[in-house]
Amino acid sequence: MVSYLSPKQVRQLASALSGLNEQELRARYNPTAFRARDIYPGGAFWDAHGVEPLIEALHRMRNYFTFAARDGDVVLDAWV
Repeated sequence: MVSYLSPKQVRQLASALSGLNEQELRARYNPTAFRARDIYPGGAFWDAHGVEPLIEALHRMRNYFTFAARDGDVVLDAWV
């Protein structure tokens, strides 16, 4: 499958990501709830240290979409 984000959607997503902060993500991180709801990737990933990869992903996604929005790019995502 392939998804397509228009430049307008990229700007909207960049804006939404800019509103998220690390402190709130840490405060709301609940590995017990994630395991109970079988949230991907599941299992032992959701432990006290599982928040760190989420924080890193937030920073990477924020940077990616900020630069794409600045440049007026579209974003294509393909997965199987």
